[in-house]
This record gives sequence, structure tokens and C-alpha cells, in this order.
Amino acid sequence: MKKSLLLKAALAAVLVAVMMLCSSSSKKKLFDFNGTWYVGSAINAEIAGEPYFYVKLVQTDDQISGTYYSVTAKMARVDGRSGNKVTGYVKKNIAYVTFSSEEWCGGGTATITPSSDNTVVWHIRSEEKVPNKDFGHWAPSHAKLTRR
Repeated sequence: MKKSLLLKAALAAVLVAVMMLCSSSSKKKLFDFNGTWYVGSAINAEIAGEPYFYVKLVQTDDQISGTYYSVTAKMARVDGRSGNKVTGYVKKNIAYVTFSSEEWCGGGTATITPSSDNTVVWHIRSEEKVPNKDFGHWAPSHAKLTRR
């Protein structure tokens, strides 16, 4: 009788341990958004007329903060000399951010979605309108960014 009780107690302990292992391994690790994410290059923006954009992000747990800098083709518009802000949070490995342009007085909301360890996709979801102006920021509406 004592043996069967001991065996049942041991089996119960093993089951509890397995359940704890399964529940802790099922928690997904958050994607690491830390770093500077680029599309294009500053030299190509100036010489070849290609757009250039980067976002510098700092992630603490599920909170995101940082800055962005953007140059339109042929350096027609520069957005970020004054320190544009990016803030937001991470949910299910997608960063939901609000961005604002100090120079052009606009901004909006965007998602930053990982496509690999060192590649993310920036996608503007909504834009803040600036009264009496055709612009409010020069961040791209969609861009594939690489961490360097």
C-alpha cells in the first residue's frame, strides 16, 4: 500500500514538473527590436536619388522608444535633423509605434513587423494631418529595414 502511494506521489510530481516545463517553454520570447534599422544609404540618396530611412530603437521589455531620420529621393526633403521621436509597445512580436516629425510638425502610427532576425517591415497605419500643408513628415509609408 505504501509503495503504491509513493509511486502515485512520484508520478504526480513528475506530471507537475512536465506541465511547468511545457508552460514556461510555450511563452514566446519577444523579438529584439534594439538597434538601428536602415533602408538605402545616405550616399545613394545624395548621388543616385534613392530614398534613405532609418529608425533607431531601444526596447525595454515590451516598451519601444527611439528616433527616425528620412531623406526623400535626390535629397528633396530631409526629416530628422531636429530629432524625430518614436514611441510604442510590442505585442505578439509586432511593434506598434507612434512617430512624430519635429521639423515638419506631423507624424502618425506605424507597425514594425519582423521578417527575420535582422530584417523588419515598417508600415504606416495612420498619419497626422497638418493644417494647410501637403506634408507632415517624410517617413516612407512602407519599407523593408535591415539591422546593421
